[in-house]
Amino acid sequence: MKKKADAFIRLVSIMDKLREECPWDKKQTMESLRYLTIEEMYELSDAILDKDSDEIRKELGDLMLHIVFYCKIASEQEKFDISDVLNGICDKLIHRHPHIYGDVKVKDEKQVKENWEKLKLKEGKNSVLEGVPKSLPAVVKAFRIQEKVRGIGFDVERRLVMTLGPVGIIVLVHQNLSRSAQAIRHWAAAGCAVVVHVDTAVTASDHDHFLQELGDLTTVLFCARHRCEWGAWGMVAATQAACEMMLARFTDPKHFYLASGSCLPIRPVQDLIAYLGAHLSTDFIESTTVSDVPWSIGGLEKERFYLC
Repeated sequence: MKKKADAFIRLVSIMDKLREECPWDKKQTMESLRYLTIEEMYELSDAILDKDSDEIRKELGDLMLHIVFYCKIASEQEKFDISDVLNGICDKLIHRHPHIYGDVKVKDEKQVKENWEKLKLKEGKNSVLEGVPKSLPAVVKAFRIQEKVRGIGFDVERRLVMTLGPVGIIVLVHQNLSRSAQAIRHWAAAGCAVVVHVDTAVTASDHDHFLQELGDLTTVLFCARHRCEWGAWGMVAATQAACEMMLARFTDPKHFYLASGSCLPIRPVQDLIAYLGAHLSTDFIESTTVSDVPWSIGGLEKERFYLC
């Protein structure tokens, strides 16, 4: 135990020194660290999926640094310090485990989870969903909501049944996020799996708002982001990232449709699904002329293309 305590004290001491002497560390705020912390979480997630113990160890160290960093900033503002955080989680764990630290009896893991959620409500939470972060990616958010309500006895699997259609939609979003959100809802409402790539040129606050706007859609995922410029590799990288996620997460689609975020298909979605379903071994480039579709005037002069 002393070895573990010494290592933790060493990290806290290093953080104190960096905060006093390093120009970059001195400049950081909780807000500036937030996105870096999210990135570290995803890096840890990748390491876990890869079963890479060495990388997991490194990424856990990075996250530990962030925790100590936040506590240091808060202590400078006289809000709380690392001891408050550690004692707080210790008190919480003891309170939430009355079957270990009290006289409550449980027969299985399910009862433990049910008790956990019920205790949270007794502590003043207004809903079991109150702890679900607003900025979670859409599908992760949907899964967490399902886990939360299942934890208090609501059988999600019997009440939420969704069969995806045979067409997966890859959407590249660059601007006009409100219009893009409408288009994505249109695809999702038709039963399509959707993977969205958002250009890194979109500001962090606009990106967060965009995710929240679509957070209720359980068949919409967001892939890693790249800077997209016409003629540059970023467009290819964005498309690859979205396609890789589509192939990894969804097994129903047989055709994949690549679309700009603010564009809808030329034909109704159900007609498109039926047409592609009848040509499972065929790849398409779908286009239309200005004379056929007058609304394209002002865009491309002769044709507007959609890739299938």
